[in-house]
Order: sequence, then structure tokens, then C-alpha cells
Amino acid sequence: MGVDLSNAYQIHIYVDGGFAPAGDLDAAIESCNATWAFAVVAVNEHMQGKLMCSSGGHVTFNNESNVFLGENNFSSFDPELYAQIMARLYILQQSEPFQAPVFIGYDNISAADCSFMKSVKTDESLLAGLAAAVHIESTKNHSVEGFHTHPPASGPPME
Repeated sequence: MGVDLSNAYQIHIYVDGGFAPAGDLDAAIESCNATWAFAVVAVNEHMQGKLMCSSGGHVTFNNESNVFLGENNFSSFDPELYAQIMARLYILQQSEPFQAPVFIGYDNISAADCSFMKSVKTDESLLAGLAAAVHIESTKNHSVEGFHTHPPASGPPME
């Protein structure tokens, strides 16, 4: 398949975050029990995709860490929001704007609504503010929309 980021019909970025609660709050703060990831797929006009790159990492709730971005919700919300931010930072670091529209696929509607500025976190989260800022910047030169992905149904795989 000859599709890549320069000739794609659409660019899909799939985001996800995860959180495994620790037994006590102090252990959760010090551990890296939360993660984020995204995958970039160039899609042709037949909706066939080619994985172009992926990235991921740990989310810390330790405000003294050099990778702390303001995470303060000990749940999957902040890692999901972190993944949304990282997807937009990926868009922003491109030397030339994508010619194709970008669609961000997500499974956490609350984090997506926050990152697309459809809802506001009421706890004055620094992370939510960062999400809004990078969304505004990423949409200045790119068409960025979201779509909800659904988890696979349980049972045997479909053919």
C-alpha cells in the first residue's frame, strides 16, 4: 500500500490511557501506574490504513517529577487526557501541516470532550488547560476532529 502521511486521504490518530490503582495513595503518587499511548495511521480513500508511528509513556502524579504536567485525578481520566495532548503535540511538531484531515479516535468520552473543549473540568486542572491550549494551536493549521471508538464485543472474533 503506497499511502503515507504526505498523500493520505485521512490521518487517524488513535489515543488511549490506562490506570491501575495502587493500594494506597502515597504509593500511587510515587509509582508509574498510569500510561498513555497514541498510534498514527495514514488512511487512503478505500479506508485502508498503514501504521506510520506510535508513541507512549508513563504518567506520573508526582508534582516534583520532570514529566509532571498537572495530573491530579487518580483515575484513567488524566492518562486519557495526556494521550490527547500528546497526539496534538505530535501534530504540532510536523514541519509542514498535514494536507489531509486528522481524526483522533478515542474511547474515553469525558477526556475527549475536555480536549476538544466541549466541556470544562471544574477543578481548575492544569492538564485540562494544557489540553485546551494545544487543541487551539493544533487546529490553527490542521483540520482536527474526533471520533469515538468502541471496545470490541466479547465472544469469538468476527470474520
